[in-house]
Amino acid sequence: MSAQELIARLEAATADDKSLFEDTWEHLCQTSFGFRRYACTSVDDYGLTVTGRFCRFVDVGAYESAALLMVPKGWGGAVHSSENRQHHVAKLGRSHPTNANAYAEAPTPALAICIAALRARHEGEGA
Repeated sequence: MSAQELIARLEAATADDKSLFEDTWEHLCQTSFGFRRYACTSVDDYGLTVTGRFCRFVDVGAYESAALLMVPKGWGGAVHSSENRQHHVAKLGRSHPTNANAYAEAPTPALAICIAALRARHEGEGA
């Protein structure tokens, strides 16, 4: 599945979905050596790899935390929500070594972060 196809699936989603987040993680691991190295070799104080943390997050429904693990290194951002929490916008960006931005709208904060992170990586700005 291409990044564009995966982004289309994420944009069509109406709620956070464990299998969709797992598909996105798998896509990143298969298409980016840098991401795969980060996901499989970075270990936290508890002995968990980043992939281990991701799996725990999606197992308990902590989708925003799982989505944040997909944001490229060196990128920062924010999520803005409508008053009724029905609409969420994620804006990611970086200023070094070049200015770059990624933007996404979705029905949940986690989906918005996930889409923006994929866009940032797909553009080659943070793989």
